[in-house]
Amino acid sequence: MKKIGFVILLGSMFLVGLNCGLRGNNQPKTDISQQEYKITLEDAIQLYQKETKLDSCTALSFDTMVNTAASHMVYEYVFENGETIIHINSMTGEVTKSKQKREKKSPQKQKIHFSELTHLPMPKEAMSQALERVRGHNKQVVSWRVQQDRVNPSYTVTVKQNHAQKRVLVESLNNKTLDSLGVAD
Repeated sequence: MKKIGFVILLGSMFLVGLNCGLRGNNQPKTDISQQEYKITLEDAIQLYQKETKLDSCTALSFDTMVNTAASHMVYEYVFENGETIIHINSMTGEVTKSKQKREKKSPQKQKIHFSELTHLPMPKEAMSQALERVRGHNKQVVSWRVQQDRVNPSYTVTVKQNHAQKRVLVESLNNKTLDSLGVAD
């Protein structure tokens, strides 16, 4: 009786593992540096400008947002400008607006003029440089952000490695990557 129960347990574990493996092949890759998206950064900037009539923002990022209607993660370009946040779906180009609460004591963020982005590497190049900077295996880019921290805008690329996330700064200075900013979750 114990042998039959053991065989049934092994068989069901095998079927569950096989099912998860087959389903996993249909899921999108989590490393965004290896993905192609219908809406490029240039397209997203044009959609943002068309929507807001502005040629600048305080931060620009590419990150996942939960699509509640389809109950899955969707990558979006996120443009922050004061209290307004513009989300642009990377696959459909759908534009949505939302408001963010301002912290009373937060310093004013410097604006990034889109003409300044020509001095930065393209997102794929910045992600590639960040991946080269992180040592080891099993590393994936999960998001990036452009912000005006010093004189020029720079990328902060978030690289996931095993169970930790590392943020790597990529500046326009000869397109060199700077030291890792540390581990964050």
